[in-house]
Amino acid sequence: MANKEHLKIIIQGVDTWNEWRSKNPEIEPDLSGSNLGEMVYVSSEKVVNLLLYLGIDKEIIYGLNLNGADLRKVNFNSAKLRRASLKGADLSEANLTKTDITKADLTEANLTKANLNESNLNKVVMLRADLTEANITKADMTGADLRETKLSKAILKDAILRGVITSKKDKGDTSLEKGAELTDTNFNNSDLTGADLRYSDLSRVNLSGAIINENTKYDKNPKGCQVGVNGIWCESTDSAALMTLTPPGNSMQGSDSEAVIVSLKRVRGLHSYSLTLAGIGFLIAVLGLPEIKLPFLSDIEVSSIRYALLAMPISFGILSLVKMFMESALNGASYLQDRNSAMKVGNFPWALSKYSGKSKGKKIQSLITRFVMCFHPFIYLYFGIQWNSLVKGDKSLSVNDTFALILYIGFGILLLFFSAWIFILSQRFQKPILFDRKSEKISNKSSKFTMDLEHQKH
Repeated sequence: MANKEHLKIIIQGVDTWNEWRSKNPEIEPDLSGSNLGEMVYVSSEKVVNLLLYLGIDKEIIYGLNLNGADLRKVNFNSAKLRRASLKGADLSEANLTKTDITKADLTEANLTKANLNESNLNKVVMLRADLTEANITKADMTGADLRETKLSKAILKDAILRGVITSKKDKGDTSLEKGAELTDTNFNNSDLTGADLRYSDLSRVNLSGAIINENTKYDKNPKGCQVGVNGIWCESTDSAALMTLTPPGNSMQGSDSEAVIVSLKRVRGLHSYSLTLAGIGFLIAVLGLPEIKLPFLSDIEVSSIRYALLAMPISFGILSLVKMFMESALNGASYLQDRNSAMKVGNFPWALSKYSGKSKGKKIQSLITRFVMCFHPFIYLYFGIQWNSLVKGDKSLSVNDTFALILYIGFGILLLFFSAWIFILSQRFQKPILFDRKSEKISNKSSKFTMDLEHQKH
């Protein structure tokens, strides 16, 4: 419990408190369990009653003003500091275990080596605060403002950082582009879903076991890290923060490498049909054939232009399915977590990832192959040029010819659109599929231990 004498001094204001601290440097104040967040309105009941009578929320005067207070090594264990103003306060080595600091203002506060274990830091403002070597294990920092905050060597193991802001770029203000200083920060098993990590230096951070989601924001090429299909990987610590998915009970989403492979196989199969149709068109263009006989309509001769009109809607249907299965494969790959899954999907031939080979030649080969596979409908442009020459020679087009021309142009635009979309999807597969070696080792040890127990039972 808090020391009553210490409480009496602190509610008299910062000047009185700091003067007492300077005269008694050997005393480590105990404010544990106190409700400093509500101290102001408790001590001015008449004001609160008036505010309530006027229909004004009493919480507008929550929070003690402790700006610039000397709070070094103070014991705030289980105390309430909701909405307290602690701008520039010195909280170095303070014990803030299980403390409720919701919506408090800790701008430029010194929290070096402070213990914030299991504390509630919801929507707290820590702009330019110093949390170097602070212990923030299991703390809830949902929606916290950590712009330009120093978190070097801080421990955020099992911390919740949903929607946390580490940087913010405002129009016309480049000074806020600098993100939080995260050097050597331990994010082990932290929840980073929805966190804004843009402009932050992520080199030497420990991301092992940390989780992110599609709402987590980070740079395309974060400093010291590599972005993958399913998360971000820090090279110096060999640790990865991977995407997590906790779908509702009726959802058919999840992490399954076999399902990803099935989708990719369907993509490959469908592409072969579309490529075959385009290949026949290419043969017609090269040989200059005015008419051809289709294998399944051997008694009917089809003009090359009519063939294009027949092939284009079929290719459109095929490519729309290709896009659907590609998106399904990417969605599934985004939630893969282990090495075996990464290898299985990453080495699948159709993905044609640049990570399948280190040489520049293989990367170029991958780019060219994917370009041909995605943009093969370009061959149908040849028939459009041929049609244009026919139109010039015969200015009186029939109704059927006009309708056919409209269909040709419409399907041509759709095919080029889908080709570009599929190529963009294939580009996303050029990122590596990541896994976290440390988490993998723990998982393997756990699996081995479970197998040993089962063996002992039998």
